[in-house]
Amino acid sequence: MKDMPVQPARSRNRSLPNTKLRSDVAPHKKDFRAFLTESDFGNVKSILVTANTGEVTVKILCEWLSRHSAKIPPNITVPLQILLRSPHVSDKKRADSTQRTVKQIQTLAVNDSRFDVQVRYYASVCPLRATILENSDGTYCGYLSFVDWGPGVNPNQRDAAYEHAFARRKVVENDAMLSVFLSWFRHFWGRHQVHTLIFDFDDTLFLTTAAQIYGWIRAIERSLETKQITEQQLAAEVRISLREGNANDLFTDIFFEEQEEGRILRRLVADELSSEAREFIRRERVSARERETLRTAMPIPNIIADLQTLSNQYQLVIVSATSDELIREVLDKHRLSGRFSYIFGRDSPLRNWHSIE
Repeated sequence: MKDMPVQPARSRNRSLPNTKLRSDVAPHKKDFRAFLTESDFGNVKSILVTANTGEVTVKILCEWLSRHSAKIPPNITVPLQILLRSPHVSDKKRADSTQRTVKQIQTLAVNDSRFDVQVRYYASVCPLRATILENSDGTYCGYLSFVDWGPGVNPNQRDAAYEHAFARRKVVENDAMLSVFLSWFRHFWGRHQVHTLIFDFDDTLFLTTAAQIYGWIRAIERSLETKQITEQQLAAEVRISLREGNANDLFTDIFFEEQEEGRILRRLVADELSSEAREFIRRERVSARERETLRTAMPIPNIIADLQTLSNQYQLVIVSATSDELIREVLDKHRLSGRFSYIFGRDSPLRNWHSIE
């Protein structure tokens, strides 16, 4: 490496696990200020920051920029792009710290028009921290750090962790260390403020209405064949349509009018069914529907044609009540599986829809 690592943020003396440095004299704060002071802001094209709550690093950066903005040439606006961990996936203390950081960033943006300030959030644990200066000559300077829990009796305690920090100066984009931090920043930042597009599967990406209606018809027929239910338990119009062979038209109308499993079933039957009969109908319906979906589902042409363009700029995700396995089989059949970063189906381990979104 061209540069030696700066001092760790906390002492490595594990025999004194409770020893803490005063926050105003912590080495990593001094080192970060030294990094900023020694950097050539007259050559800076943009500033990229990855932080946790930002209460230390971003606070120091905002204070430093407020006092030294004259180092930036006049009539130049520098993008200041700051990534923070989402306050919605943390505890209250860290969420409050993040909100304080955002207010400080907003104050900088209001007080100094030299900086085009943007804040975005990432929703996962990221052990990397960085302040990266992109220079107008194509080189980068970076203050790069990462959390290292190290050895000790309490490796999972937050206060037991400390950061190594490395100052990289005038390196190119593919520098072995900087490239890792830069790639994670770009991944979380995305190309647009909207990072991910979420699609349903049925009749959004693929035409599956016919398969769903077939599943309902076949489930009722199988229930009659196996005597799980009797004809008298069906609604009169359903009995007539099955006898006359035009069930598809009636079931299609009911499907579009009700749009939900429980309401559809209530339209199909006249009497309350036993829990065993309801479960049997559900199993048969899902099984028949999945077989027919895999056989007949066709991609919606206008939507599929746009997936190539969208996947080059956004992360694409499917969230559906259809099974994860079936969705993947259909996508594989039509050579579209590589377009989607995540697929959350009925059988995915994470079943809380609010959490998924």
